[in-house]
Amino acid sequence: MSISSISVKRPTLVVVIFSILVLLGLVGYNTLTYELLPKLSTPVISITTIYPGAGPNEVETSVTKKIEEAVSDIENLDNTQSISQEGVSVVTVNLKYGTDVDIALQDAQRKVNTIKSELPASAKDPSLGKFSLDELPIMRIGASSDMDEREFTDLLDKTIKPELGRIDGVAKVDITGGEKREIKINVKNEKLKFYNISILQVSNAIANANLNFPTGSIKNTQQDVSIRLSGKLTSLNELSNLAVSTASDGSQVLLKDVADIYDSKEEATTLTRVNGIPSIGISIVKTKEGNTVGISKEVKERLAQIEKQYSAANVHFNISNDSADFTKEAANSVIHDLILAVILVAIIMLFFLHNIRNALIVMIAVPVSIISTFAVMAAFGFSLNLMSLLGLSLVVGILVDDSIVVLENIHLRMEKGSSAWDAAVGTWKEIGISVTSITLVIVAVFLPIVFVKGIISDLLFQFSIVVVAATLISWLVSFTLTPWLASRFTKLSHLNPDKLRDKPLIWFENTIKSFQNFFKGILEWALHHKRITFTSIIALVIASFTLIGSGMIGFEFASNGDNGEFQIQAEMPKETPLIQTNFLTQKIEKELLSDPAVTNVFTTVGASSGKSSAATSAYFSQINVKLVPREKRTLSSSDYAAQIKVKIQETIPGAKITATPVSMISGSASAPIQFQVQGANLDTVLAVGERVKAIMASVPGTSEIKASMEGGSPEVSIKVDRDKLAELNLSLDVVGATMQNAFAGNDKSKFLVGDEEYPIRVQLDQFDRSNMNDVSNLSFQNSKGDLIKLSQFASVEPSTGPTT
Repeated sequence: MSISSISVKRPTLVVVIFSILVLLGLVGYNTLTYELLPKLSTPVISITTIYPGAGPNEVETSVTKKIEEAVSDIENLDNTQSISQEGVSVVTVNLKYGTDVDIALQDAQRKVNTIKSELPASAKDPSLGKFSLDELPIMRIGASSDMDEREFTDLLDKTIKPELGRIDGVAKVDITGGEKREIKINVKNEKLKFYNISILQVSNAIANANLNFPTGSIKNTQQDVSIRLSGKLTSLNELSNLAVSTASDGSQVLLKDVADIYDSKEEATTLTRVNGIPSIGISIVKTKEGNTVGISKEVKERLAQIEKQYSAANVHFNISNDSADFTKEAANSVIHDLILAVILVAIIMLFFLHNIRNALIVMIAVPVSIISTFAVMAAFGFSLNLMSLLGLSLVVGILVDDSIVVLENIHLRMEKGSSAWDAAVGTWKEIGISVTSITLVIVAVFLPIVFVKGIISDLLFQFSIVVVAATLISWLVSFTLTPWLASRFTKLSHLNPDKLRDKPLIWFENTIKSFQNFFKGILEWALHHKRITFTSIIALVIASFTLIGSGMIGFEFASNGDNGEFQIQAEMPKETPLIQTNFLTQKIEKELLSDPAVTNVFTTVGASSGKSSAATSAYFSQINVKLVPREKRTLSSSDYAAQIKVKIQETIPGAKITATPVSMISGSASAPIQFQVQGANLDTVLAVGERVKAIMASVPGTSEIKASMEGGSPEVSIKVDRDKLAELNLSLDVVGATMQNAFAGNDKSKFLVGDEEYPIRVQLDQFDRSNMNDVSNLSFQNSKGDLIKLSQFASVEPSTGPTT
């Protein structure tokens, strides 16, 4: 008994089977989430180590190379890349595709732990993490209020940040900008000389007087009570009256005698604005499994609640960027196209099958197949993304193919005298094998994509499975549901030119016959001129290949698309302070905000220069720009970015400006062509690199040519005479620690307020560390208690730091 005869003779079974499939599909649809793209696997581990104050060469020798050696034998290692810049080492471990990154991360952590003792004492512990495209922020938010800036920063950091972090699917909440509380000890150099003490002595006195000690316990047969010595500083008065030394007359030298003490804020390293309004930046990063649209919705609800809760302080959140908006817009656009395709197919079926009854029988295959496919998508853990929805859109036409052939065969048998019942029962015997073979050919085209490896597999796996599943379900529908419906509802129909409803169908039939005659003429001519036809076909094939060879048709991994966003990066000269960078960045913001095509501008001044997110750069700023929807502007985001770059360069001639559209796949678009120059000698590598840059610049169409190695930053070079250092009873560690306290500041001591601790920063007053003379006049206390100036044992010269 054939499958079609079973479906016709046992309709209850067919109804039950497809009812279950449709029900599962509807349930599965409700579990599907919206995403822009499928999950992309990126087997990459990054190891970041902060080494404060160290130059690039020292970072490379003391940190980077040791970490590279430690992870060199990690399993499934493909290659390692490293960046050593001032104060930061970043080692990127690229693993082979398919590697379990979580296991590899644990292995890398163990290997790095074994060499931690070999790293410099002042270097912070290496931080390991997985790199993932999912770790790009899905939301950027600007927060503002009428509260005191320090109080508002504390509220965000200690209350709002944890609350947002508890939302299901949120991996991390980053806060940028703001003013964090800090106790500043501005030490006066002249006072230090007067009392014959050094700044290192002041720092040590504060650290030694700001301790809690667990000192044991009282034990007897009745109790066991711990003893704790509480020595933490809890008030500015205590801090001000802290004795830091003893004067020659025996009196105590208090901290307030040599320094000014302020309950202040940390020195700003980053500034954040939204649409030109000073704000504190909030970035939301989701987990790999997180639902972008769902997270966005819940974040907005929480922010609305917080605004209501703190309405008295006028707390306001401005969402500058929300990936969920573009995700929903893109998905809804594909769904709209899918619905439109279904409607067009239905209209075409009506014209070809001559009556609405037959068209509806065929069209049943489309919703049944698509809804049933949702069950397969849910079972595989898919989402409604551009690739899976593209698969559904592509397969709409295929879904009706088998049913059309089956229905046409039933009609043909009915015209020969068979009843609808007999025609439906016997259809499998005549065309079952041929229709099945056609279906399997389609499956054979798309199914092998499942076995492709690499990021291509991540992108196309869902697309392939969706097409294969929908096609197989449509085949099942064509030999079960379609014959059963045809056996009960179909009937032969003949067009009657006297009936008004048949006139459009007759016109369509005549048009089709005209096309048939036209193509028949072409075919007859081609058969009578075989040589010309064959030569023309070969010429067209060759010509099509020349389109690729000539560059008229290019190659790229994936189009960036146009999601209406681009990113501007402005790099000032390296000696530019944050305040000057901020002033110049405001000019760029003014230019952007004056354009009606710009809806949102999210600015970070003092942002990471792109090499490492761990280090900020005062001379660098980053601006994320959101444009109006594509239909409301004449230029694409990439063209707009190129245009605005030219304007900004005219406004700020000394800055290096980069403007790149934000890619749907990888965020800010990276350079599509990259060359690596390797060698044993750094000078040779730099020379060859410059030659490569010159060659690339001569190629038409290239822009934004930049080397990863850059010249060093301006610095003050201090060369110590070790013989004089020994004669003066000084050691290099005392010199280094004193200078670090004076110019970088020492914030290891903490000030206790309730349950919270705030840093106490000991540093020379700003007026005592503003030029090279202040460096030369810095005093150090030797082992005999004498103060020695830096100029007595070292030379101080302006210089340029090593290459980064």
